[in-house]
Amino acid sequence: MGPFWQLGYSGTPGNGKANRVFGVGASPAIPGHDSRHAPAALQAVLPVHDPWNGPPVEESVSHELLALHFVWACTGPPPPRGNMRLTKLEHAALSIEKSGSRLFIDPGKFTTPITEAAGTVAIVITHEHDDHWTPEQLTRILSRNPRTPIFTTPSAAEKIIAADLPDIGEVIDVAAGKSVLVGGFDLQFFGGEHALIHSSILRIENIGVLVERGALYYGGDAYVAPEGVDIDVLAVCANAPWMRLAESMDYVERVRPKRVLPVHEMLLAKVGKTLAVTRLRESADRVGANLIDLQPFETLELD
Repeated sequence: MGPFWQLGYSGTPGNGKANRVFGVGASPAIPGHDSRHAPAALQAVLPVHDPWNGPPVEESVSHELLALHFVWACTGPPPPRGNMRLTKLEHAALSIEKSGSRLFIDPGKFTTPITEAAGTVAIVITHEHDDHWTPEQLTRILSRNPRTPIFTTPSAAEKIIAADLPDIGEVIDVAAGKSVLVGGFDLQFFGGEHALIHSSILRIENIGVLVERGALYYGGDAYVAPEGVDIDVLAVCANAPWMRLAESMDYVERVRPKRVLPVHEMLLAKVGKTLAVTRLRESADRVGANLIDLQPFETLELD
């Protein structure tokens, strides 16, 4: 089995706005389609419109919604990871750089306005809550990197499209078990549901993302993690309305990563963060992991 993209595009002709992409999945490999050369493969099958580099959808259609389905399969092993650097921003936001390309995860309202965004090739939003994304943060990133694809849950995708952002490109629905290769980043998605906040509050969709087959895993607002994967850095919540610290400690001991990175901490006072980090370090020690207590804008090299 090789990773592939099965894409559906939809956009209202003439509005110049977002085209929704859905159905990323996996299928038997088809020889001759290399996932590292997506635009060329797409052009070979759909010469009227390359979704990544071609003209806006409305130039290819007139009066109807466009629905194109393309199966992109690849063979052979994924490309090597290369050198990567993770920068912790405030709360849930992370930035990962690799060979001049940048991936953002969860740029939300508790994160300082993002101005360093050159080279962004993808944005992952684990769920729809505004501490994980805001229209303002996306606008800042997209103004420097127009039409950057956004990977998120179906419900969050609807909200992002409804925000009618300038420079928006594809907003891509992903679900557990799906894989994509975008801008040199290998991404796999896990989970499906946000942790329970309270019985009176409806549970929403949530996805976790595995970057570069184990260099980093961040589960969003849930404790689901891939099984049978050696994880270098596990980003784990230090505080949230939906969690107890004991659950984050158990999560660290169940996943057994090489390194533990506390995140999702902006609702804590300094004394509370110190306590959370201390307890998470105890769990990390029990499984032979190192806890890395990065402060906002500090960096970490990924294996």
